Amino acid sequence: MRTKEYRPSRGLFSVLLGGGGLAFFVASCVSNGSNFLFHVIMSRILGPATYGALGSLLGVITVVTFAVGALQAAVTQGVAERTGKGAQGPLALRRHISHAGLAAAASFCVITALSPTIEHYLHLASPVPVILLGLFVALTVLTLVPQGVLLGQLRFRVVALALVGGAFVRLGTGIVLTHLGFGLEGALAASVLATCVMLAVLLWPLRHEIWNAGGDAVAIHFSSAALAVAALGGFATLVGIDSFLARHYLSGVASGEYVAAATGARIALFLPGAIALIAFPKFAAARGAGVEARRVLTTSLLAVAGLEAIAVGVMRKISSPSSKPRICR
Repeated sequence: MRTKEYRPSRGLFSVLLGGGGLAFFVASCVSNGSNFLFHVIMSRILGPATYGALGSLLGVITVVTFAVGALQAAVTQGVAERTGKGAQGPLALRRHISHAGLAAAASFCVITALSPTIEHYLHLASPVPVILLGLFVALTVLTLVPQGVLLGQLRFRVVALALVGGAFVRLGTGIVLTHLGFGLEGALAASVLATCVMLAVLLWPLRHEIWNAGGDAVAIHFSSAALAVAALGGFATLVGIDSFLARHYLSGVASGEYVAAATGARIALFLPGAIALIAFPKFAAARGAGVEARRVLTTSLLAVAGLEAIAVGVMRKISSPSSKPRICR
């Protein structure tokens, strides 16, 4: 009997392109490209000094997003493992949404209470940008449950629609609000509006599960989630804290130029993130063991290596002395 030959290329197709994975990957690339364009345009409109303030606040968002992503992964794992066991019944998400709502309200209150201190540390003109930051963080916390559930159910197309819709709303409203003279507040308000759109798109397909009290609750492994939050939160702090400190210690123009360079590097660093989000639920459904798990892991590593090689090449081209376009001119 001939054994079936293992081919990474076939795994690559099934993991990245099958079941809506291609739509999600393309949407993630569009979202990253829109994010880069948003930063380029905001740096031109706001100028180096104000853009430095925006980048420092967005650095805080990076830390929060990674921590929320770790909790979201725990939700995805619970849903994927349930699917892997063959469970077909409806989910009951009311309790999980309620807990996320309480966490969102608490995070908003904490950031609002600290707004005078953060305003002084970052040399801001008013606490309004910090309050908008708190609202953005609260909305991001609310997205962790629906996005985690949809990814665990392999409903990548819905998440892709949310990513693209939020990216376009952020870019469009950011340009309009800053041109109308709202400056830093307008740029942050655009991020808040984009997250509202994403949350609405994510919640709509799960509206019945949210109000359903008789279905199965998602089994979330909080012990492993806590370790993931600590690990990813520490990594995100290391990645994002530099912009925060640059705003405090450098001059306005110098901080803006530093934030521009750091933002481009972060976009290149986070570009392969979609690969992990596509592969993780399938890896969790296989419980991290067996041929399927090895296939998912191998092909994901190959895809990440290829994307990072492309990103490094593009960044080197952009940063070369002969390249004319620059952020924060």
